[in-house]
Amino acid sequence: MDQNEKKPVSFAGGAFSVLLAVLVLCGICLLIASFAGNDKQPTGTVYLRESLHVWNTGVFPKPEEFLADSADYMVSSVRYQRAPKDQDGTQTVALEMQLEDGTTRIETSELTIESPEMTWEIGTEVDIHEMLGEAYADAELLDTLPPRVLPGDYFVNVKIGGEVIPFILHAQDTTPPAVKFVDPLVFHVGDMVLEKHFVDSWEDICNEVTFVLSADVNTAEPGVYPISMTATDENGNGITYDLTYTVIE
Repeated sequence: MDQNEKKPVSFAGGAFSVLLAVLVLCGICLLIASFAGNDKQPTGTVYLRESLHVWNTGVFPKPEEFLADSADYMVSSVRYQRAPKDQDGTQTVALEMQLEDGTTRIETSELTIESPEMTWEIGTEVDIHEMLGEAYADAELLDTLPPRVLPGDYFVNVKIGGEVIPFILHAQDTTPPAVKFVDPLVFHVGDMVLEKHFVDSWEDICNEVTFVLSADVNTAEPGVYPISMTATDENGNGITYDLTYTVIE
């Protein structure tokens, strides 16, 4: 009789052990799932900017500059997993973030590094916003260029977002002379006609422009003759005009 009374007690103890084991196993599973989910981004949360553009001044952007405005308060610290490459171009960088809730996240962003250079066509207005692009509407050129600028490279300082960045300004001249010709081009039989007799005026940033005719002017007989003239400035910019002239008695 005593043995029969002990059986229910033994059964209850076994059930309790099984229940305890199940609870422990569930706890372990939840713990594993919690750690495994640390690198998953909650729906609607953006921690990093998709991309960041910087000028190559020899200093990498701080990791904090990659943080999205909406996530700044959720991140206690951020660092590069590996330092970016010191070269122009676009590269993928990985950043490790310590969140305010104690978890750690690793995400990537695109970093574009560009040399601080811009090109200006001599003779046109110095429009730094046009040279750099609409994204730099707040840019300010701090140096004044001299009245006469020859093609070449010049060092200028540009203020962007409160930071002064030394730029290389590539000053170039790719514009050929604009020539106005005598109208009408009429000569008499026997006249000695030179290039200067064709040109009324010209405009160019260079002081010297050379004019060359494609052939000698024929004034031996009356008639209408085709001819070409090439105008070249001292920076090597040339343009050819197709013309006709008339010879009369």
